Amino acid sequence: MKSFVIVLFVVYRLYLCESQGISAGTVFVLKGEDLHLNVTKAVVLGKLDFFSWQYNESNIVRFNSTDKKVYDNHTGRLEFPGNNYSVILKNLQEADSGEYTAVVTKLSGGETEAAKYKIKVQDRASLPLLTVSSVSRNSSSCSFTVTCSSQDSHINSTFTCDNQTCSQEGGERSEGIPDTFLQVHQSRGSIICNHSNHVSWTNTTKIIKDVCYQHVDRASLPLLTVSSVSDSSSSCSFTVTCSSQDSHINSTFTCDNQTCSQEGGERSEGIPDTFLQVHQLSGSIICNHSNHVSWTNTTKIIKDVCYQHVDPQATTILLITLGVCFAILAIIGVLWYLLKRRTSKGASIENPVNDSAQREVRDKVLLLTLPVQQDLQPIRPNNTTDNPVLNVSTSSAPVDCKRSGG
Repeated sequence: MKSFVIVLFVVYRLYLCESQGISAGTVFVLKGEDLHLNVTKAVVLGKLDFFSWQYNESNIVRFNSTDKKVYDNHTGRLEFPGNNYSVILKNLQEADSGEYTAVVTKLSGGETEAAKYKIKVQDRASLPLLTVSSVSRNSSSCSFTVTCSSQDSHINSTFTCDNQTCSQEGGERSEGIPDTFLQVHQSRGSIICNHSNHVSWTNTTKIIKDVCYQHVDRASLPLLTVSSVSDSSSSCSFTVTCSSQDSHINSTFTCDNQTCSQEGGERSEGIPDTFLQVHQLSGSIICNHSNHVSWTNTTKIIKDVCYQHVDPQATTILLITLGVCFAILAIIGVLWYLLKRRTSKGASIENPVNDSAQREVRDKVLLLTLPVQQDLQPIRPNNTTDNPVLNVSTSSAPVDCKRSGG
């Protein structure tokens, strides 16, 4: 799999090199990778013929019909994947860049080239540095200049951005040291500084919003004040002022029990790129202060705004009315207490008189009945001795009862 990827990469680099005017056959290899030096056509050696791989015209390996010899400068760095004289050069370093040639030497002394490669070994591209050298802002756009640099080269580019798009001047592509490149472009709200060579690439990015507003402070807390209130039985109208250090807006609200209507104050621009806005939400008035990096707000409850400025005269009348009501209730309470007390005293005086009358009647009854009980005696008639007769006088006045017949 790794070999397949390397082959694809080499093919791609060959195509890229040809499109950039580099001679065909040049192969770029990442430092530390392996290189497959391949023989693409059949080679048949006689008994005294030789096949050699040369690096800058010096032999690194030589084959005959039965054996091979690896030269000291490449001992331990070569592998032989097949029987067609192809070799794999291991762990390439920058010093291995150069020309690799496959040469067939005949007994007669003639030489022919079976393959030839121009190899360029490159290290990975270093991480570039992206810096912002100037920023200019107004209410609708932001312009800034950036510098994209590597160890050996740099390019500048200027961008002008609004809320939707950015235009660019310069910095599209610059060549640094041979076969390395710097490029600046913008994509998806970011500025990208790209550093690449033929075997790798890397980049550094900055978010455009951060570039434009990196020196902007947080929005300060706004002040929300009520300048006038008009209250009626069915609605309440009031005017508020939403202000920051450098700007202010006014807005008038008319509210009933269900809804509020607003006039003015929807949005106002203060100092560049800062904004004030007044609106109502969920029974509150909201004063919002914002810029491109932060926002904050102050709120007031509509119910508190409408009823915090009640008419003093109406308040006085209400207090007087309440005082009169309490006085009337107090008088009624006192009268009720006195009446109850008088009724209780009359009842306590009447009861002893009735008791005296009742005792007098009882005494009279006792006086009437007591003599009768004391004087009751049996009366015997002259002509009989066996049946005594009780003689009772029942006059209404007290009388003496005496025995008749001696």
